[in-house]
Amino acid sequence: ITENISWLKPPAKKLCVRITTDKGESIECSTDHPLLWSRRFYKNWNTGEKKATFKEAQNIQVGDYLLQSLQMPKFGNKKMWNPRLVGLMIGDGTYHNYYSSGQLCIANIEILEYIKSIGISYSYNKGKSSEKPFFRYITLHNTQEELRLLGIQGQSGKNKRLPSNIWDYDKKSVAELLAGYFDADGYVGTQGKRKKISLVSVVPEMLEEVKVQLYKLGIQSNIYLRKHNNIFLQSNVTGKSSQIKTKQSWSLEICDIESLRNFKKHIHLLIKYKQDMIDSWDLSRHSNEAILEYKYEHTIEKGDFFKENPNLKNLKARKVKSVEFIGEQDIYNLT
Repeated sequence: ITENISWLKPPAKKLCVRITTDKGESIECSTDHPLLWSRRFYKNWNTGEKKATFKEAQNIQVGDYLLQSLQMPKFGNKKMWNPRLVGLMIGDGTYHNYYSSGQLCIANIEILEYIKSIGISYSYNKGKSSEKPFFRYITLHNTQEELRLLGIQGQSGKNKRLPSNIWDYDKKSVAELLAGYFDADGYVGTQGKRKKISLVSVVPEMLEEVKVQLYKLGIQSNIYLRKHNNIFLQSNVTGKSSQIKTKQSWSLEICDIESLRNFKKHIHLLIKYKQDMIDSWDLSRHSNEAILEYKYEHTIEKGDFFKENPNLKNLKARKVKSVEFIGEQDIYNLT
């Protein structure tokens, strides 16, 4: 989203620090930059209320907590062309030739019914399709220009990304694009009592982009590296075997109950067994859930707004794993 800069301080060099949390997130800033901070026993002992304040980055220590908003609802106003189809194409499609029509692999009847319902002209390759198991390999006609406008036509493999103008689109468009991607490549399941929705890719940059868009919907996620040996796959349609030589992939995982609630609220999957699993989960609120509220305590010359509005809600505490001083860096201050 394009926004006007109302104030810009001339760039300057200052001593900086890199702070990394236990979830792999990091921030680089000047040593005197204030960050919203708390720690395990920083609370009002009479009321039990958790407290938070601003602390300069140079005073943050391993084991402290940085507080992060649970949601950043920043959306544009544009409506995307068939966003669910775009998500499906990103996950299970090919559009690597800048001028050719895209192809889509379909392994679930619900997806084929969706393609029919939106009126997109298509044809399918009989040699790569079957009934048992159900599989369709289809060519989508005359989609090149739409994908070019989204900035993704011509991408392939590790160069795949979300649309370059994703920040211009409204909430519904973003949610439907994510739904299509999770329908294509997502996993929904349980491990014991642990509920999980995940998305696996060999392109970590793609998952980072997805993570940001999920955050806009109030869905927190973490990305983990997975290392593995060569994988051999056999096609259920042709019987041919192929080898995947990738030694590592990444998994974006959504596990905390508030994020699962928001996923269910905002993102609806078409593949029945996946959506049925989500619908079967008990995601009701329980009395023993972690407190997401803090009382602001004014300790430094920062946060005057919170002196009048001290009740801080919908915050997630991220434990500091490491603090590194990274020398002088260019600093930019603007509003």
